[in-house]
Amino acid sequence: MIVAFLVGWVWQVEFYPFSTWRMYAYPERKRPVFYHKMVATLENGSSIVIPIHDYFPAAIPNSRFFLMRAFRAGQRSKTLDQFLASYVQRSNRNLAFGSAISRIEVQRWRWNYVVDPNDPRFGWVTDIYPFDVAAKALPPR
Repeated sequence: MIVAFLVGWVWQVEFYPFSTWRMYAYPERKRPVFYHKMVATLENGSSIVIPIHDYFPAAIPNSRFFLMRAFRAGQRSKTLDQFLASYVQRSNRNLAFGSAISRIEVQRWRWNYVVDPNDPRFGWVTDIYPFDVAAKALPPR
């Protein structure tokens, strides 16, 4: 176990359950924070923010790495599209939000909490990964 933690410390692994000690020992308070939100547009026209525990319960600690890949590639991510299609199919089957989902956006947010710590929106949207449900629906099983 000590070897595993040493390897995580040396290579700065940040995947759960391993994380670097530097992450806790040297907090950086001057750079902006980037985080991701999933916003679903329902067929009735309303928009809702999907909580992390709803769309990614098995890997909540690693969900940020999964969503970051979509913005790093610079093109469509087949894996993320398949994940979003299966999530939409499951949610629409159960009508989890009272109406079917017609579109999902994975939004990348930037918040400079040093400059504006009391921002009520917690930053602003810097990038969007759109997913149109009608265009990319999974075939029925």
